[in-house]
Formats: sequence, C-alpha cells, structure tokens
Amino acid sequence: MCAAYFDAIREAEEDVAEALGHIRAEEDAGRITVTEAAAERVGLLERHLERCRQLRAEHLGSLGGSRPTARTGWTAGSVPRAERTRG
Repeated sequence: MCAAYFDAIREAEEDVAEALGHIRAEEDAGRITVTEAAAERVGLLERHLERCRQLRAEHLGSLGGSRPTARTGWTAGSVPRAERTRG
C-alpha cells in the first residue's frame, strides 16, 4: 500500500519535473514570455498538487490526512522529520 503510494508520488514528481523543463526550454527559446511561462508553471503545479492529493486519498485513505492549519499552514504530520527535530 505505502510502497505503491511512494512509487506513484515519485512518478508524479518526475512528470512535473519534465514538464517544468519543457516550460523552461520554451521560455529560454523565446517562444513564450516570462509571464506566460509563469502562468504555465502555476497551472502545472496546481494540477500536480491535485494529483498528489488524489494519490494520497487513493493509496492512504484517511491515513494521509495532513491539512493546512490557519496558524502554521501545515500540521506536524506534514512537516519533514528534519524540520520537526530541528531545535
């Protein structure tokens, strides 16, 4: 269950990295403006986050429940372990 989730997330990360590279190449080649590239990145990252949420729900169900809080932005379960233990 968890291994499949991590594999799916890794694949999603690889996909978004590849897509970001294509946007960067289009911008560098002058085929799209900086503003257009930024808009493409925003849309891409929003879709990526939604995909990650869907994968979490599919693979982990209620176990994957870290949600932003009003005060800190994220619950302790979503903060990387290194950040939680930093002193």
